Amino acid sequence: MRPWSTSLFMKRLKNKNFKDILCCFLIIALFSIPFFWFSDGKYFLGGEAYNIINQKLFLIKGFSLWSDGILGGPNSYIAAQFFHLLNYVLAFVFSNSTIQKIIFGFFLSGSFFTFHNLLIYFFGKEKKWLLVIPALLYVFNPFYIMMFGWAPVYGFLFVFAPVIFKLFASIFLEHKTNRWVWLKLFLAFLFFSPVALNISLFGLLLLIIFLFWTYCVFFTRPQWKVFIKKTIISIIIIIIANSFWLFPIAKSYKSIFGGATVYQTNFYDISLMKSPIIGALTLNGYYWFDKKTAEGIPFYKYASQYQFPSEMILFVMIILSVLGLIFIKNRGKKRAGFSVFFLSLFLIGVFLSKGTAPPFGWLYKECLTNIKACGIYRSSDLKFPYLVIFSLPFLFSYFLIILSKYKRFRIFNFVFLSAFVVYLGWPFIIGSVIDNQYKVKIPNYWYTTAKELESTKTNGRVLLLPKNFSPFDEFSWGYNGAWLTTQLVNRSSVGYTLGYGSSIQEKGFMSVNKVYDYLEKGDTEAFFNSLGDFGIDTIIQRNDLLAEKNVASVSAYGGNLDFYKKENLTPILDSILENKKTIGAVDIYTVPKKYIKPKINSDNATFEKINPTKYIVHIKNLNKDQEIKFLESYDEGWKLFYTKENSSLSLYYDLLNLSNKRAVFGETHKMIYDYANSWTISPEFVKRNLPSRSYHQNSDGSVDIDLIIYFQPQSYFYLGSIITLVSLLSVLIITLFFNKKGKDAKK
Repeated sequence: MRPWSTSLFMKRLKNKNFKDILCCFLIIALFSIPFFWFSDGKYFLGGEAYNIINQKLFLIKGFSLWSDGILGGPNSYIAAQFFHLLNYVLAFVFSNSTIQKIIFGFFLSGSFFTFHNLLIYFFGKEKKWLLVIPALLYVFNPFYIMMFGWAPVYGFLFVFAPVIFKLFASIFLEHKTNRWVWLKLFLAFLFFSPVALNISLFGLLLLIIFLFWTYCVFFTRPQWKVFIKKTIISIIIIIIANSFWLFPIAKSYKSIFGGATVYQTNFYDISLMKSPIIGALTLNGYYWFDKKTAEGIPFYKYASQYQFPSEMILFVMIILSVLGLIFIKNRGKKRAGFSVFFLSLFLIGVFLSKGTAPPFGWLYKECLTNIKACGIYRSSDLKFPYLVIFSLPFLFSYFLIILSKYKRFRIFNFVFLSAFVVYLGWPFIIGSVIDNQYKVKIPNYWYTTAKELESTKTNGRVLLLPKNFSPFDEFSWGYNGAWLTTQLVNRSSVGYTLGYGSSIQEKGFMSVNKVYDYLEKGDTEAFFNSLGDFGIDTIIQRNDLLAEKNVASVSAYGGNLDFYKKENLTPILDSILENKKTIGAVDIYTVPKKYIKPKINSDNATFEKINPTKYIVHIKNLNKDQEIKFLESYDEGWKLFYTKENSSLSLYYDLLNLSNKRAVFGETHKMIYDYANSWTISPEFVKRNLPSRSYHQNSDGSVDIDLIIYFQPQSYFYLGSIITLVSLLSVLIITLFFNKKGKDAKK
């Protein structure tokens, strides 16, 4: 083996492949190193929970009031969270903090590489060094910086969207499509599925693809027979690659997005650079940039120094991009003529980003108000800017191509423009993209509290005190984000909040308000009874929570803040609750047993929890109509099914539940306690309508019967998973078989 030397290194550096590999490693390092400046003792806690979750279940967080071992947003699909699975695998080698740094570096470098590769496809390999600047613009921009706290969602979007778009472009632009391309498309969508954490972003990618397909229809003069065939195959691949979450979400769509509220966007400032159009053009004026604490401090500390210069830089780049489109001469060459598509995509992105703001804001609001499917885009300034981000680097590339022809000023101009892009990414480079509120060391007593709460092994919920007036916590030790208890404890937490997305979910939160009302009024008996209605068996008082600094204004909701101060609340709780355990700044109270209600309660009934989507209820001596109360958030997807022996535990039985043939008492399903489920069951109905093997009739005429409370979309998840897996294996086998057959024919 030859010894390493400077001369050998320089010799290898002249090798094109070695140079490319070296540059790849340097870029990955440059994107990753800033995150390692942070202390290993600190965690990044962003907009999405980073907990390890069950990969085999399809359930929505809102169904459990807040969480029941099921984490993610109200439209999160547990089956699709490969991010968590990756986190779990890496946890065997690295610490949680190191894992997050590695993954964040992957999101940035992966976004750069995939988009740079896409640019090369459209503009040619001979310009690949030139295209580094627009590829960096794709990563270094205000929107990606602003949304980086949501890295598990937006990171996957930024990495995989260019890959998928390139595959679609090659399919519809090339005359012949290699079978491997179809396999790559299938795999790209399969690995892209974590973006189903936010179905609106998945829809955003489909919108880009659909607009590109429309462009091809009108401007590329396709061979219709082949074009239609490719379209059908593409649609099939999209469906089967994502069927494991598309099927169940279609079944439960109404419960997630029904009656979603419309958010007013932030583009209402009348100044020039804050007008709706200019704000959307320059990717500024969005929620997180404009957001401030109660003291008036920007949510992102760098916002005041960064926002205005970034507006001006992007505004200049847009002007230069327009000039590039005007003066580009090689429109007839291969893919240079696609400037029409990218310009259209850019303008559509600007219009949609400004949402309800003028001009034509009323049209956007009407769509969200009257078309339920539009509910996923109720916050336009947090979704549609990606269309601008995706198209702007393409438009800017046209200007760079023109600029490259002027050799006299080439180096100066490239350095000047590169400096612009580097400034846009400055928060990434200096590490300020992860604000201090995300870089916190969680006190040890919170980990001890989490272990204590989980050690009880109960199905009961935890009531959070003091009362929250927003879905965020702010603690004296620095954390400010989604409720910490849901990040640390695998038990359902109950709290009160307003302004948290879909009206279905918000009504569930507001129903808890009665618990706090009884406590504030001093009605102890009603307070304990209401705890039972919500299945609460534990109360925790968070003495380190800065209630007066909640993100949402307490006074705006008419909150009684003084009541929840420690000096006032602790004596009240101590006087009515006997069992108390103090761990650091957390007090844990146990609710008296006589007030604790099981999650499923009915006369002469016991139950088994199979998983959060399935419960078996054993009812003895049913001799009259009686009610089954299920203390889980109401949803039409919860069904009662009859069963026999152990068939309820089989996958085959779950697939039979795709239909409602075994569902019973559906007409009696109703909401109770403003959030929970209830069914009225009748022994006469059982005797008349159910097969004799599904129940046992006693000598006194009563019946013993086992019923299953089941979340039906789980069956659609199983069906979709089978379709996805079988399709993947089929596509892989067919591709390999025809590839081998082709090679044998050549021989």
